[in-house]
Amino acid sequence: MARNKLDDNQYTPSFSGHETFPLKYGWLKKVYDAVASREIHNGSDENPNLFKSDEAIAIFGVGKNMVISMKHWALSTGIILEEKKGKSIISVSDLGHFLFGKDGRDPYMENPNTLWLLHWILTRNPKKTLNYY
Repeated sequence: MARNKLDDNQYTPSFSGHETFPLKYGWLKKVYDAVASREIHNGSDENPNLFKSDEAIAIFGVGKNMVISMKHWALSTGIILEEKKGKSIISVSDLGHFLFGKDGRDPYMENPNTLWLLHWILTRNPKKTLNYY
């Protein structure tokens, strides 16, 4: 019987992906906007290269390593989802639409409750962990 996640053979924690960058203000909204606009044009983002292409540097206005970090934080907070069925499909989550959508509740993350919610999501996700707990 597993006493914690590390005792479970199926558990694969991830301690990397943020490229040493902390979550920065505005990143989640930028990722939401980029992925949502691709969903409108393509039905869903079947081009996971959004975060790997040179175009991403221009779209997000940051360097290559920060683009990787932005994807990590958006996945870790549940703003976007990544399904791997043969090829990777990236889509906006219900939470992403709820916060940042056309009628989003807090697109500029001004409400402290939004920050608490995102913090809680970050700490409860054992696969995309910031530390061992």
